[in-house]
Amino acid sequence: MIGWLEESNLFFIIEIESDITHYGNMPIIMDESETKLAILIDADNTPYKSIGKILDYSHKFGNIIIKRAYGDWSTSTLKEWNTVFREYAVKPMQQFQFTKGKNSTDIAMVIDAMDILHSKIVETFILVTSDSDFTGLAVRIRENGLKVIGIGRKTAPASFVKGCEEFIFIENLAPPAPEKVKKWHCQTHRPLREKLQINSRSYIKQL
Repeated sequence: MIGWLEESNLFFIIEIESDITHYGNMPIIMDESETKLAILIDADNTPYKSIGKILDYSHKFGNIIIKRAYGDWSTSTLKEWNTVFREYAVKPMQQFQFTKGKNSTDIAMVIDAMDILHSKIVETFILVTSDSDFTGLAVRIRENGLKVIGIGRKTAPASFVKGCEEFIFIENLAPPAPEKVKKWHCQTHRPLREKLQINSRSYIKQL
């Protein structure tokens, strides 16, 4: 139901029997008919310049309600990801590397994935990585009846590719389509334009 509250000038939307989630203190009404997605990105193994086309392609699978990228953002190798956070509203998940040789980023991403899995708020996971360490995670999620889509480079190991229900290579993705800008042309109706021209000539003759 859509309405207008004249006294307080508030526009309101009420949808009955819909799935309602929250972003902070603000309720968000979700479409039950659309598949809910969680997209988790391994920033250590994903080129930041590909995020635009990855997200653009991922929308074909449903409504992305969780977008997170994992990495140690204090390192110089991931500084360019700041652009991704601003442009695509991806939530950065900071994970410091306390010990060399230990990939704490992978562990943080797996823990989050399991929390999301047990919360039962999504039907599909999209794991963006080319790391074989996530093979077990993909298999575990699928054992719970959820769909797992993998997106990674062609260097991704076969174990992870086969662990996903579907796998898309980043190199095969087309760049996101540019937004179409409508061009407006001011055109005068022909009879009116001719009448104006005649009147203007008559006025000049009178002068």
